[in-house]
Amino acid sequence: MRALGKPSLASWLSSLTLAVFLGAAFVAVPSHSAFAEQEDADEAVEDREERDRKEAANERSEKIKRDFIYKRSLEANMMTIGPYNINVRVDGKPVHGYVSFAVEADTIANRALLENYKTTLDSVVFPHAIQMFKSGRPGPRQVENFKENAMEDLIQKFGQRVKDIFVYQIL
Repeated sequence: MRALGKPSLASWLSSLTLAVFLGAAFVAVPSHSAFAEQEDADEAVEDREERDRKEAANERSEKIKRDFIYKRSLEANMMTIGPYNINVRVDGKPVHGYVSFAVEADTIANRALLENYKTTLDSVVFPHAIQMFKSGRPGPRQVENFKENAMEDLIQKFGQRVKDIFVYQIL
């Protein structure tokens, strides 16, 4: 046996190898703070995604509010036609619309008569409503064109019983 004294070169190298190996193992294992930083980064990403989803929902809600053009109040000699849910494609993109109209009769008695012919009114007005959405969301010019064309057909069909037609609601 060897006396305790100077270590041999082999034992010294094995100790050094063991120390280097253990040191490398400690360096390779990430610390707790690295895990915490990763979790914080993940939470930040999740918070940002949730905030983006909420902003997108708010934008959709605001768009619906902007798309609502107006809603007209009705008088006694007026009646509503519709509502129509219109879905058309413009340049390959879908355009969705919801529209209803109000027809003004010249008297209350003629309003009652027109209510009996509501299906006929629908068949006259509906094609013009689709035409109003053919170039996308209708603007003031499309609404004016609708009124002119629909009034021509309504007067041809019902005579002077129909005084005017209005867009009651459009979304």
